[in-house]
Amino acid sequence: MVRLNEDLIFNGFSRINPCRQRELQLRRMTITELADLGCTKDAYGCIDFSKNGITKLDNFPKLNNLRTLILHDNRVKLIASDIGEKLPNLEVLMLTNNLIAELGDIDPLAECKKLRVLHLMGNPCSYKKNYKYYLIYKIRSLKVLDCKIIRQKDRLEADKIFKGKKNLPNIKEFVNYST
Repeated sequence: MVRLNEDLIFNGFSRINPCRQRELQLRRMTITELADLGCTKDAYGCIDFSKNGITKLDNFPKLNNLRTLILHDNRVKLIASDIGEKLPNLEVLMLTNNLIAELGDIDPLAECKKLRVLHLMGNPCSYKKNYKYYLIYKIRSLKVLDCKIIRQKDRLEADKIFKGKKNLPNIKEFVNYST
Protein backbone atom coordinates (compact mmCIF):
# COMPACT_ATOMS: atom_id res chain seq x y z
CA MET A 1 0.00 0.00 0.00
CA VAL A 2 1.40 3.33 -1.06
CA ARG A 3 0.23 6.48 0.64
CA LEU A 4 0.45 9.65 -1.41
CA ASN A 5 3.28 11.76 -0.02
CA GLU A 6 5.44 14.74 -0.84
CA ASP A 7 8.05 12.67 -2.72
CA LEU A 8 5.46 11.12 -5.05
CA ILE A 9 3.93 14.52 -5.73
CA PHE A 10 7.27 16.12 -6.56
CA ASN A 11 8.18 13.16 -8.79
CA GLY A 12 4.86 13.34 -10.67
CA PHE A 13 4.74 14.56 -14.26
CA SER A 14 3.51 18.14 -14.60
CA ARG A 15 2.27 19.79 -17.79
CA ILE A 16 -0.20 22.26 -19.26
CA ASN A 17 -3.08 20.12 -20.56
CA PRO A 18 -5.28 20.83 -23.62
CA CYS A 19 -7.76 22.70 -21.37
CA ARG A 20 -4.90 25.05 -20.45
CA GLN A 21 -4.84 23.82 -16.88
CA ARG A 22 -1.66 23.05 -15.02
CA GLU A 23 -1.94 19.28 -14.57
CA LEU A 24 -0.20 16.91 -12.19
CA GLN A 25 -0.14 13.32 -13.42
CA LEU A 26 0.15 10.67 -10.74
CA ARG A 27 -0.97 7.69 -12.83
CA ARG A 28 0.03 4.09 -12.17
CA MET A 29 1.89 4.82 -8.93
CA THR A 30 0.00 2.21 -6.84
CA ILE A 31 -1.32 4.98 -4.57
CA THR A 32 -3.96 3.67 -2.17
CA GLU A 33 -4.50 6.66 0.10
CA LEU A 34 -4.68 10.39 -0.56
CA ALA A 35 -2.58 12.54 1.77
CA ASP A 36 -0.18 15.50 1.72
CA LEU A 37 -1.93 17.25 -1.18
CA GLY A 38 -1.33 20.47 0.70
CA CYS A 39 2.28 20.40 -0.47
CA THR A 40 1.04 21.12 -4.02
CA LYS A 41 0.35 24.63 -2.70
CA ASP A 42 -2.90 24.64 -4.70
CA ALA A 43 -0.88 25.10 -7.89
CA TYR A 44 -2.80 22.66 -10.12
CA GLY A 45 -6.07 22.97 -12.00
CA CYS A 46 -6.11 19.24 -12.76
CA ILE A 47 -4.79 16.18 -10.94
CA ASP A 48 -4.84 12.75 -12.61
CA PHE A 49 -4.81 9.75 -10.25
CA SER A 50 -5.85 7.18 -12.89
CA LYS A 51 -4.94 3.50 -12.48
CA ASN A 52 -4.01 3.49 -8.81
CA GLY A 53 -5.68 1.70 -5.91
CA ILE A 54 -7.42 4.64 -4.23
CA THR A 55 -10.49 3.57 -2.22
CA LYS A 56 -11.65 6.86 -0.67
CA LEU A 57 -11.97 10.43 -1.88
CA ASP A 58 -10.99 12.08 1.38
CA ASN A 59 -8.14 13.89 3.15
CA PHE A 60 -8.29 16.85 0.79
CA PRO A 61 -6.95 20.17 1.99
CA LYS A 62 -8.80 23.20 0.63
CA LEU A 63 -7.79 23.41 -3.03
CA ASN A 64 -9.41 26.48 -4.60
CA ASN A 65 -7.65 26.11 -7.96
CA LEU A 66 -8.49 22.45 -8.57
CA ARG A 67 -11.09 22.27 -11.35
CA THR A 68 -10.59 18.72 -12.70
CA LEU A 69 -10.02 15.50 -10.78
CA ILE A 70 -9.41 12.28 -12.73
CA LEU A 71 -9.65 8.93 -10.94
CA HIS A 72 -10.39 6.37 -13.67
CA ASP A 73 -9.67 2.71 -12.84
CA ASN A 74 -9.22 2.93 -9.08
CA ARG A 75 -11.24 1.26 -6.30
CA VAL A 76 -13.11 4.32 -5.02
CA LYS A 77 -16.03 3.29 -2.80
CA LEU A 78 -16.42 6.36 -0.60
CA ILE A 79 -16.69 10.09 -1.21
CA ALA A 80 -16.04 12.27 1.84
CA SER A 81 -18.94 14.42 2.99
CA ASP A 82 -16.74 17.55 2.97
CA ILE A 83 -15.62 17.27 -0.66
CA GLY A 84 -17.64 20.35 -1.68
CA GLU A 85 -16.04 22.42 1.06
CA LYS A 86 -12.50 21.23 0.32
CA LEU A 87 -12.78 21.43 -3.49
CA PRO A 88 -15.11 24.44 -3.93
CA ASN A 89 -14.35 25.00 -7.63
CA LEU A 90 -14.41 21.39 -8.81
CA GLU A 91 -16.05 21.33 -12.25
CA VAL A 92 -15.06 17.95 -13.72
CA LEU A 93 -14.90 14.63 -11.86
CA MET A 94 -13.95 11.46 -13.72
CA LEU A 95 -14.65 8.29 -11.74
CA THR A 96 -15.04 5.71 -14.52
CA ASN A 97 -14.51 2.07 -13.47
CA ASN A 98 -14.52 2.36 -9.70
CA LEU A 99 -16.56 0.63 -6.98
CA ILE A 100 -19.20 3.17 -5.99
CA ALA A 101 -22.07 0.82 -5.22
CA GLU A 102 -25.16 2.79 -4.22
CA LEU A 103 -26.84 5.96 -5.44
CA GLY A 104 -26.71 7.43 -1.93
CA ASP A 105 -22.92 7.12 -1.96
CA ILE A 106 -22.86 9.94 -4.51
CA ASP A 107 -24.80 12.39 -2.30
CA PRO A 108 -21.68 14.29 -1.10
CA LEU A 109 -21.16 15.48 -4.69
CA ALA A 110 -24.31 17.60 -4.34
CA GLU A 111 -22.15 19.94 -2.24
CA CYS A 112 -19.85 20.55 -5.24
CA LYS A 113 -21.84 23.54 -6.45
CA LYS A 114 -19.78 24.04 -9.63
CA LEU A 115 -19.62 20.38 -10.71
CA ARG A 116 -20.80 20.28 -14.32
CA VAL A 117 -19.19 17.12 -15.77
CA LEU A 118 -19.36 13.74 -14.02
CA HIS A 119 -18.34 10.32 -15.32
CA LEU A 120 -19.38 7.25 -13.31
CA MET A 121 -19.59 4.63 -16.06
CA GLY A 122 -18.45 1.20 -14.93
CA ASN A 123 -19.41 1.75 -11.27
CA PRO A 124 -22.05 -0.59 -9.78
CA CYS A 125 -24.28 2.44 -9.04
CA SER A 126 -24.46 3.31 -12.74
CA TYR A 127 -26.58 0.20 -13.33
CA LYS A 128 -29.20 1.14 -10.72
CA LYS A 129 -32.75 2.06 -11.68
CA ASN A 130 -33.17 5.83 -12.16
CA TYR A 131 -29.40 6.41 -11.76
CA LYS A 132 -29.34 9.20 -14.35
CA TYR A 133 -32.40 10.96 -12.98
CA TYR A 134 -31.26 10.75 -9.37
CA LEU A 135 -27.93 12.37 -10.21
CA ILE A 136 -29.61 15.10 -12.24
CA TYR A 137 -32.00 15.74 -9.35
CA LYS A 138 -29.30 15.69 -6.68
CA ILE A 139 -26.49 17.58 -8.48
CA ARG A 140 -28.32 20.53 -10.02
CA SER A 141 -25.20 22.02 -11.63
CA LEU A 142 -24.52 18.97 -13.86
CA LYS A 143 -24.40 19.60 -17.59
CA VAL A 144 -22.81 16.31 -18.74
CA LEU A 145 -23.23 12.85 -17.22
CA ASP A 146 -21.30 9.89 -18.60
CA CYS A 147 -20.44 11.72 -21.84
CA LYS A 148 -24.08 12.66 -22.48
CA ILE A 149 -25.44 16.20 -22.37
CA ILE A 150 -28.23 16.69 -19.85
CA ARG A 151 -31.27 18.18 -21.54
CA GLN A 152 -34.17 20.14 -20.05
CA LYS A 153 -36.47 17.16 -20.55
CA ASP A 154 -34.08 15.07 -18.42
CA ARG A 155 -34.30 17.67 -15.64
CA LEU A 156 -38.09 17.70 -15.83
CA GLU A 157 -38.21 13.90 -15.63
CA ALA A 158 -35.81 13.89 -12.66
CA ASP A 159 -37.99 16.40 -10.83
CA LYS A 160 -41.10 14.39 -11.67
CA ILE A 161 -39.58 11.26 -10.12
CA PHE A 162 -37.82 12.72 -7.07
CA LYS A 163 -38.99 16.25 -6.21
CA GLY A 164 -41.57 16.99 -3.53
CA LYS A 165 -42.93 15.20 -0.49
CA LYS A 166 -45.18 12.99 -2.58
CA ASN A 167 -42.09 11.47 -4.22
CA LEU A 168 -40.30 10.70 -0.94
CA PRO A 169 -41.19 7.00 -1.35
CA ASN A 170 -39.31 7.02 -4.69
CA ILE A 171 -36.15 8.23 -2.97
CA LYS A 172 -36.48 5.57 -0.28
CA GLU A 173 -37.15 2.90 -2.89
CA PHE A 174 -34.27 3.70 -5.26
CA VAL A 175 -31.60 5.24 -3.04
CA ASN A 176 -29.50 3.13 -0.71
CA TYR A 177 -26.18 3.76 1.02
CA SER A 178 -23.18 1.48 1.42
CA THR A 179 -22.38 0.56 4.98
